Amino acid sequence: MSKEVTEPRINIRVDNDIKEAFARKVEAEGKTMTVVVTELIEQYLGLGQRSNELADLRQRLEAVERTLSGEYIA
Repeated sequence: MSKEVTEPRINIRVDNDIKEAFARKVEAEGKTMTVVVTELIEQYLGLGQRSNELADLRQRLEAVERTLSGEYIA
């Protein structure tokens, strides 16, 4: 008989409407609920701060690029 090694779990209670909206959004983004919740916990704890900063910079750069491309079109 082999023992299956599993990672720790956290169970939470949320309103069904919130759960369904969350499931739709993560699916649309090609992610899983586990990945998103883990990212949120890491962000809350200040872990992975550098990757959050890079994601923020990427979003800001994309906004600048959209603005600049709009100026060239006009």
